[in-house]
Amino acid sequence: MFLTPLLAAWLLHGDGRGDVHFSAGHVADVAVRLLLPFALGQAARPWAAGWVTRHRTLTTACDRGSILLVVYAAFGKGMTSVPPSPVAGRVSRPPATVRQR
Repeated sequence: MFLTPLLAAWLLHGDGRGDVHFSAGHVADVAVRLLLPFALGQAARPWAAGWVTRHRTLTTACDRGSILLVVYAAFGKGMTSVPPSPVAGRVSRPPATVRQR
């Protein structure tokens, strides 16, 4: 969870752009978004395990649905932050076909 962002920053920084920066705020943000929910779920397990087991279909649907929403939101945000391609508005013609005689 912590090595992947550091590895990505190191690899992106290695291309000469140098526009990747980490701070304590970034590390805290990763911890709050990923580590805190995991720790709270583990702490609540003794009290919630019975209910979760009895309602497996509901919890599975919520689990997979939330993952789907997170991936969809990240993909959408990534697509809106990408500058348009210089060929995005051009329509290409299909290649001419050659008739065999």
